[in-house]
Amino acid sequence: MRSLKTFLLLLALFSASSVYSQEKINILKVGGNLLGLFSEGDDESYGGAGLSIEHQLGSKTTLGFNVGLNTKKSEASDGNFNLKARVTLITIEPEFRFYPKSATNGFYIGIAPALTIISSKISGDITASDSESFFGGGLKTGYQFPLTSRLHLQIGGGFAVLLPKEDTDGFGRYDVNLMLGFQL
Repeated sequence: MRSLKTFLLLLALFSASSVYSQEKINILKVGGNLLGLFSEGDDESYGGAGLSIEHQLGSKTTLGFNVGLNTKKSEASDGNFNLKARVTLITIEPEFRFYPKSATNGFYIGIAPALTIISSKISGDITASDSESFFGGGLKTGYQFPLTSRLHLQIGGGFAVLLPKEDTDGFGRYDVNLMLGFQL
């Protein structure tokens, strides 16, 4: 957990210092996303929201930092037992993007290492909770375009492979997002 705090502190310092750059574009984005996990025929989808900052590195490249929070609630009852479950996913990922046209405008493709924390809580006649973290990485793609001189709209998605700490098989994660950005 200490390495996670160090990682987050370094990314926060990078984000804070890059916001004040005069010659490069910085975009703060907020929006909704749909995130899914799948493995061996099982597929679960979670709705949520995301926050992102994107900093222009060159004429066609950017570096971003994305944080997503997705949740899903469910209830079950068989007449004898009543259960409520809540699963929360927190995704933290830096992302490097390449734009063929120009940075922060048009089609993009990116790579993103990721940390995903999955917490589950069961309440009712039986109570339990669990939390696990998974590292992985994947590809991102989408389209971003300016609406005005300061507002940007992004439609994107991606696929990642998450690897557990144990010697078990990894699983896939996909996401689809719609974000509104404000150029700082």
